[in-house]
Order: sequence, then structure tokens, then C-alpha cells
Amino acid sequence: MKKIRIGTGILIALIFISWAFCEIGGSDYYNYQGYITEIYKNERGETVITTLSETTESTFIFKWYTKRSASSKHPIAVGDRILLSTTRNSNINIKKMKTQAGYSTEGKLIYIEGLSTPFVLTKVKETQAYYLVCAVKYSDNTSDGPKTGDTVRIYHAYPVATSVSVESSVVITEGSVAALTPEDIAFVKSQGYTLQTE
Repeated sequence: MKKIRIGTGILIALIFISWAFCEIGGSDYYNYQGYITEIYKNERGETVITTLSETTESTFIFKWYTKRSASSKHPIAVGDRILLSTTRNSNINIKKMKTQAGYSTEGKLIYIEGLSTPFVLTKVKETQAYYLVCAVKYSDNTSDGPKTGDTVRIYHAYPVATSVSVESSVVITEGSVAALTPEDIAFVKSQGYTLQTE
């Protein structure tokens, strides 16, 4: 009987040590990364997030066992860059997550004659002054993708300077060159650019 108790005690101690090692050490493996575009509660009261990676939207659910990295203890927000490890690599239950500050810029997509990289025409919120952001590394694989004048939101890892590496983008509303106002067009021309109309 005493041997059984000792054996059981050793087994429990080994299980506890293994669990503690996994919790403390962990792994830096994440099978998904993207940007948070929406956060809401479902009918069960669980937190659900919609994310965007390149042009693909996905939905994930935070479970009671979801583990957050030490740097992700602050409340998550729309625009954050998120790295996930999901249960059995599913696209539903989050096993482990890590967030990083992310940024987004919303404006009208502008294609310029002679340039393959588009710009986003946007305004400073406080002053309503126009500025152009060069969306470097922007890509859209769909034949009916965003056109000049479409309202888009682009997500990026760093604050806007004059250009950003776009990792994800989403079209918010349909538009066209005709959707550009005379003020929009005048600003683009004042920067020395000619709008691409097709």
C-alpha cells in the first residue's frame, strides 16, 4: 500500500513538473498570423475575432484554455497583428496567442500612370489635410480587385511614413475614378502624378 502511494505521488509530481515546464518554457511556434479586423462576443459569451491575412478572412474563438504570451496581456484591439497557435491547426479554437501593435490606414485607392504600386489617398483626422501613402508590397490576386477610387483599409506593422509594407488589405466600399472628388484629383496632380483611369 505504501509503495502504491509513493508511486502515485511520483506520477503526480512528474505530471505537475511536465505541465509547469510547458507553461514556463512553451514554444514560439505559431501556425497563423494576420491582423484583427473585428472583435465580438458570441451567444456563449466567448470572445470571437475576425482576422485578415493577405486577402483571406478567418474567424477564431478564445477558449478557457487559450494561453496569452506575456507581451499580450493588454486588451486586444482592432488593427493588432496577431500570431496564433490553434488546436490541431484548426481555424476555430485558439490554443495560444501573441499580439503586437498593428496599424491601419483607410482611404481611397489610387493607381498612378507608369507605376505598378498603388497609393492610398487619405487625410489627417485632426486637420483633414490630404496625404498619399505608397502601399509597397501591395498585391491583389483577384481579377475584380480594388480599383482607383475604391475605399480600402490597409494593415501594416509600422506607423505610416511615406510608404508602408502592406501585409493585408480589405475593400470597404465599391468605388471608381468617378468617386474621386475634384479636391482628391487636384491633390494627386499637385504631387506630380497622373491618375490611371483604367
